Amino acid sequence: MIYKRGRWRQEGYRHMKTRLLFYILSGCLILAQMSGCAPIRPVEKSFIPPGLSPEAILEKISHTHDPDTVLSAMAKLTITNPEGRVSRTVAMAVKHPSSLRIEALPVFGTPDLLLCANSRYLQVFLPQEGTYYIGSPTRKNIFLFSRLFFDIDDAVSILTGIRPVVTKENLLVSGSRDGDLYRLDISTNDRILQSVWVQPHSFALARLSSYDAEGTLVYHVQYGNYSAINGSSYPREITVTSSVPEKIRVVIKLARLSVARDTGDALFSLPVPPGIIPRYLE
Repeated sequence: MIYKRGRWRQEGYRHMKTRLLFYILSGCLILAQMSGCAPIRPVEKSFIPPGLSPEAILEKISHTHDPDTVLSAMAKLTITNPEGRVSRTVAMAVKHPSSLRIEALPVFGTPDLLLCANSRYLQVFLPQEGTYYIGSPTRKNIFLFSRLFFDIDDAVSILTGIRPVVTKENLLVSGSRDGDLYRLDISTNDRILQSVWVQPHSFALARLSSYDAEGTLVYHVQYGNYSAINGSSYPREITVTSSVPEKIRVVIKLARLSVARDTGDALFSLPVPPGIIPRYLE
């Protein structure tokens, strides 16, 4: 009996020690939560790939695709604005730096919109209405038919995953890590004009924001699902959001991408159809 009581005492002490340790640890955890303590981790303020400065990376992502090639694709557009949501399928062709052709395809029949743009003209034909428009490829005129406030160079760059060029003097470039991406800010006179997020290894564009001279966001673009074609990478998914001059969101999903050698400017020119009187845009 004496042995058993001694054994019970030893087991009792062992349980008391276990409970005491549990209470001590619990108390420490509660105090840590109350004091806001957390494991300290080093914060990376910047991330620059070895041997590359922000200026070098900007130069690397600013190269365009071969200007002697034309990218063709089928695109499904989903457009959301205050008026509602609509989806369209279009055939498109683009060539750097400023050539674009779009044919809006209905479920049945011939295209109900033909749009061609280059550095000199914007030409639009609406067969169902029998109207033909021609004017300069300004943001205002392109907005009339796309609801997006782009100039033609920006539109071509966005559709092909190339950074739109910022044409300002005395630009400053800074770079930093932003999550898993590398961010570049292009600014002048203490105002950011463009922010670009790229994949740190492939340097493919992931996101892009463009601002006006007052610092207002003009548009934001997200890129995804890249495909390599003839040595160049093209995004298959592009999402554009803008609130200038109206709120709009456009999701572009590209399919059947192909690249061919340029055969001249005829593809990006739209002659006036016989019997149609042109309407001139400002």
